Amino acid sequence: MDLGHRSGIALIFVLVAAGCALQSDPGSHVDARGPRVDANPECTTNPTLTIGTCRVQNTGAPCSGVADENSEFVPVATGAPIKMVIGPQGSTMFVLGIQTSGIEPGDPMDVVSPDNPSISITLFHAAGTEMALYRGRSAFTEAAPMLEANGLFVVVDGRPGELAGENVTAHANVTDKNGDSRCGVLTFVAQQ
Repeated sequence: MDLGHRSGIALIFVLVAAGCALQSDPGSHVDARGPRVDANPECTTNPTLTIGTCRVQNTGAPCSGVADENSEFVPVATGAPIKMVIGPQGSTMFVLGIQTSGIEPGDPMDVVSPDNPSISITLFHAAGTEMALYRGRSAFTEAAPMLEANGLFVVVDGRPGELAGENVTAHANVTDKNGDSRCGVLTFVAQQ
């Protein structure tokens, strides 16, 4: 192998190592999944969306994710409990909702429409370590004067008994088809 090939291979190793260092740096605001919503202090000091839960209209029962379930957003105060649910496959989940305004709501008649806003919700343990990540697209429905997306199932590792009583912080980010973004933060208590 000549000097040119060895130099090229060495350069590739240096670039790969530098890329890995950027992705693993805890102070970095970008990792392999994209921008970290918890890195933006505006989400905490000046939130542009509200994180809550949802309930079935007319019954008040918690959202279950059943098709054609008429749901409504329920705001949650900081430090209030949010009950964990066990999904049909045995997964522990928090059922969250988001309320905001000023974005393109997408197409509620087409759940896979690329016009639906992208939603990212990251849950953190009290110690600051990541607990769970939800990413998906969801149309927002009008609940004048706000828009809301409900029934966002954030799956977590662990059983309800292991997580009960723990403070959990949720960071949410929504970006519509025009690139307009909204973000917010909520700290709540995991309830069994």
